[in-house]
Amino acid sequence: MLCTIFLSSDQTCRQCPVLIVCATKDTFHRHSDIQYIASNIKQNVLLDLEIHERTHSREFVSSLRDYISTLPDFAVQPSTKSEA
Repeated sequence: MLCTIFLSSDQTCRQCPVLIVCATKDTFHRHSDIQYIASNIKQNVLLDLEIHERTHSREFVSSLRDYISTLPDFAVQPSTKSEA
């Protein structure tokens, strides 16, 4: 996980750039909840991958890396954790 965002009562985290990924054709989550989250974070990019499977795909990883590369002073680094 790259970042955890908590929307506190003073809304201080609204300035954090955030990539929000959703799957609008997925019935597990309510799309209105995603819209609410997006509307409460100023600097967001909403990526709709339509179905759950795409949110756990290489396409998602590529999109995430592309997003991260647009952030100032941030470079994508390979993971140093060993895979178990």
